[in-house]
Amino acid sequence: MPNFFYLTSKLHTLFGVMIIVLLGLLFTAYSDFSKLSIAKDRDIQSYESLRKIDRVQTSLINMQSGARGYFLTGQDQFLEPYYKGQKDFSRYMNNPHPLSSDQGALQQAQLQKLLAQKQEWQTRTEAYIALRRVGNNNKLAIETLMREFQGGKNKRLFDNIRTTLEEITATEEEQLKQRSARVAQLQNITNMLLRIGGTFTAALTIILFFQFGRNMQTLAATNNRLEKETAERKQAELSMRESKSRVRAILENVAEGIVTMNEQGLIESYNPEAAKIFGYTAGEALGQSITLLMPTDMHAAHYSGFKRYLETGVAHMIGKSAVEVLGQRKDGSIFPLQLKLSEMHTEDQRLFVGIMSDITERQRIQEDLRLNEERYRFLYENNPLIYSTVNTDGQIISINQYGASYLGYTVDELIGKHELTLIHKDHHAFATQRFRACMSDESTPSRWELHKIRKDGSSFWAKETIRITRNAKGQQMALIVCEDITELKEVERMKNEFISTVSHELRTPMTSILGSLGLIKGGIAGAIPAQAQTLIGIAHSNSERLVRLINDILDVEKIESGKMTFDTLPLKLMPLLEQALEANQAYGDLYNVKFMLQEGLPAVMVKSDHDRLMQVMANLLSNAVKFSPPGDTVVVAMTRQNNAIRVSISDHGAGIPEHFRDSIFQKFAQADSSDTKQTQGTGLGLSITRAIVEKLGGSIGFETETDAGTTFYFDLPEWHAQMLPTPAISSKTERPRVLICEDDVDVANLLSMMLTQDGYTIDIAYNAAQTKQLLAQHSYAAMTLDIMLDDQDGISLIRELRKQPDGAILPIVVVSARAEIGRQELNGDAVGIVDWLDKPIDQARLLRSIKQATQHHPDSKPRILYVEDDADLVQVIALLLQDYAVVISAATLQEAQKILKQESFNLVILDLSLPDGNGLDLLPLLTNQSPPVPVVVFSGQEVDVITAGKLDAVLVKSNITNEKLIDTIQSLISMDKASLKTEST
Repeated sequence: MPNFFYLTSKLHTLFGVMIIVLLGLLFTAYSDFSKLSIAKDRDIQSYESLRKIDRVQTSLINMQSGARGYFLTGQDQFLEPYYKGQKDFSRYMNNPHPLSSDQGALQQAQLQKLLAQKQEWQTRTEAYIALRRVGNNNKLAIETLMREFQGGKNKRLFDNIRTTLEEITATEEEQLKQRSARVAQLQNITNMLLRIGGTFTAALTIILFFQFGRNMQTLAATNNRLEKETAERKQAELSMRESKSRVRAILENVAEGIVTMNEQGLIESYNPEAAKIFGYTAGEALGQSITLLMPTDMHAAHYSGFKRYLETGVAHMIGKSAVEVLGQRKDGSIFPLQLKLSEMHTEDQRLFVGIMSDITERQRIQEDLRLNEERYRFLYENNPLIYSTVNTDGQIISINQYGASYLGYTVDELIGKHELTLIHKDHHAFATQRFRACMSDESTPSRWELHKIRKDGSSFWAKETIRITRNAKGQQMALIVCEDITELKEVERMKNEFISTVSHELRTPMTSILGSLGLIKGGIAGAIPAQAQTLIGIAHSNSERLVRLINDILDVEKIESGKMTFDTLPLKLMPLLEQALEANQAYGDLYNVKFMLQEGLPAVMVKSDHDRLMQVMANLLSNAVKFSPPGDTVVVAMTRQNNAIRVSISDHGAGIPEHFRDSIFQKFAQADSSDTKQTQGTGLGLSITRAIVEKLGGSIGFETETDAGTTFYFDLPEWHAQMLPTPAISSKTERPRVLICEDDVDVANLLSMMLTQDGYTIDIAYNAAQTKQLLAQHSYAAMTLDIMLDDQDGISLIRELRKQPDGAILPIVVVSARAEIGRQELNGDAVGIVDWLDKPIDQARLLRSIKQATQHHPDSKPRILYVEDDADLVQVIALLLQDYAVVISAATLQEAQKILKQESFNLVILDLSLPDGNGLDLLPLLTNQSPPVPVVVFSGQEVDVITAGKLDAVLVKSNITNEKLIDTIQSLISMDKASLKTEST
């Protein structure tokens, strides 16, 4: 037993020792485990602190990137990373978990230092953001960017923050390293105790091992998180480097030159655009004085100003708005430069940044614009024309200074006034109508003449040109240019008076001379010696030349003023050519030149003016005669050219000189303008000829060959007549025979029945050709005529008939839907119209007119009153008419009125220009007589169409031959006045 107890006691002792040892081991293990646990917690805190440090650094990087993006672009969206980083920083720093695992004095100082540095950096950054907001432009962004990336204060502050974070990280990593070594030591001790403890500590060891495994897993997870966060931090740093590269690219490609200099005034940086501006390469410019880029005379001012700024901080240009200075290129040329200077600080130095642009082209454009504006303003304000703009309501928007002064106003007085206030009230309706028409058609400008009113009430003639345009808003406005043409109107009036004077004062004596010479040549003075006959012939020939000159000059005036009238009617061309050759053969005989008309196209018709076409032929024939050798023959031919008829006149002269060919149709153009020229003329004939041909819708030209001759030709459109029924000829001859010319078969039959019923024998013609055929075959007491025929206008038919012996005294009654219009178109020609009857037909008036037309005159001579103040011309006309009528003369209007009240006359011949008035003033007295007295105007002045419609004939002095004058008067006095005009019923 004792042994047992002893053993037991030993065992107990041993056990106790073991228990003590085990307890000691357990205590030691527990103690080590506790330390291990604390170390594990500290490690977890360290890893958490490192992760937070990375997040804090990331938040700061985000703030820096966001601020940089905003500095570069000025766009608020780039501040989102900045504000997010600011919030993240505050959240991490305010988190209860400390930024470091060991809150020792060193770490506390590091944290306080970090917060202070971050606060200082953030304060400056906020100031930059505010500055960017105030001066939001590209140059300011570039300046701020330069400060940020070239190591200004902000950069140093951020680098300090980065350094502090690195110090905190290093401290934490060092503590983590020390704890890791202690953990490894504790793990070794713990493993040894566990092995010594044996199986009785197995459970505890397993538990401890399990716990340790868990701790290791936690540490591994923490390591994984730290590795991931480290990778993220590296990615952020990579992004930051890429951002810096982009910024560098922007600086390299910016449109402005950027140059930095240090405190010594030496160039530190020099971008590619600066190289383009100044011509120096970066290698040539870097390290050189900034005065390298300045004109020499600016060096002293630069040195003194820069030195003063360094000493006092008082800036002249640095930090101010952009200014314009002069720069100097490498080639020595001086040019204008826009410069913006600013200051920045890097880690180790103070720099000055210049942002500049070459403004040479801009200044040139500005100067051109200024000069153009000055010129435009000068022309606009001082041009002697009235320039104004008005809106669609007619209110004046603007007016030039000259225009306002000319109208008697100031510019301000006229702005807002209505345009009509400047226009005479008589022209208000006209101006309003034309203005509205212009507003509806913007395509072309409109021009008109009207009376304008000044402020003082005086008026003047103005020509206005108006063009519709639109302003920048698309609203319509009218641009009006107004010119005072009062003097032009006065000149035009004086010209008209001069033309009138020329017409009267030249034509009247020339008519007397030509008439007298013609009478003497005709033998009225009896037989005269041969020598005197020769002299009279010379005088007559030269008088005719002078008349042609007068008529040519007046024709030119009519052409230029647009007053030459044309009666274009269908006519056969071949008879006209034959007539022209016959009329001009006497002129050809003077030069021993004959005319020959080649067989052509006898049935061809053109729509033309008979008299004007005869004038064309006379000019071309006389021109051919003058340049043909004696004994030559001028050939006239007619051919077809496509849809036109060509008439050519060919001579065999010397041809047209080459130098003269381009100007041959000009006024007063002559191949030989010397005083010794062989041919005589005014040089107006061909110019007038071309104008007439072109007015007739044709064209004129020539072909010539030196020493072979010249062919002048003109082309006229061919006219085609329509087919009509065969004329109806009556076999009855015992009653007065009347010819009806009417293209409407039904109307012709109706007229026939009316006149047949009243005892007349009727023939019917359905066109002009049939009318001429019947007139050639039969004699008629009278004729009815519709002036709207298909193959020839009735007016031209009347004129043509009056030129023929049998047709000169044929009474004609016009029955037409255009009777009154036809009366005006005759323009007062002596055509002997009995009456003008409009359709539908008034049977009673028709029968009365035909009855009066078929009456015969008494055998006594008719009485003519000739109102003319030129006694010589009165004597000539009296001699011309002595075999046909008794001529009574009156030299004044008053004398004529007195005679007309006492005596009756069969015809009155009037001159328009009388000492006491115009001969037309007698018309009311003559037309009011019963029956009215036929009136022939025989004057040197032209008569307008409306006035001519009231007359029976209009003859122009010097433009009429003795024979034509006698024929005209005979055609009017061959019938009773009652057969010439009937009263309207």
